[in-house]
Amino acid sequence: MINLKVEKREKVGGLSSKKAIKEDKKVPAIIYGGDKEPMPVFLQNNELIKIISSENVFGSVIEIDIDNKKEMVVFKEVQKHPSKNIFTHVDLLRVIPGKKVAVTVPVDLVNIDKCYGVKIEGGVINHVKKEISVIAKADSIRNQVVDMEEIKSKEKVRLSSLKDNFF
Repeated sequence: MINLKVEKREKVGGLSSKKAIKEDKKVPAIIYGGDKEPMPVFLQNNELIKIISSENVFGSVIEIDIDNKKEMVVFKEVQKHPSKNIFTHVDLLRVIPGKKVAVTVPVDLVNIDKCYGVKIEGGVINHVKKEISVIAKADSIRNQVVDMEEIKSKEKVRLSSLKDNFF
């Protein structure tokens, strides 16, 4: 499981937030959901870059540490500066293990280099849906992995066959 340290944000908006973003390289975020009040927090930009670039965190449950209290969240929305490598805002959805939550998860294709339809039959892979929206229990959320090795030319992998993995 991915771990992320966050710190509470005392003041929302104004000069203190702008200073923290610019000088301390902090990213303003909000944690909401789970029958609790929304909580404004800061994330470290460098840590966020490292986590997002090294792992596929979208659709994954993340453990956050706020003042030595652990909570489970998923990334709901991430906003990034258009030209700089900095994040401008993050929305985190609080999840409760065992309860259902609506999330968007990536669809990852594996064994593309061994795909029968491409290698033997000369077909082309058309990856239409890069992510899917699901409603699933928080503890069963994971990326959808499609093994392409046995897929033949003109064969389709349907969304309905992927969603069954969540129930």
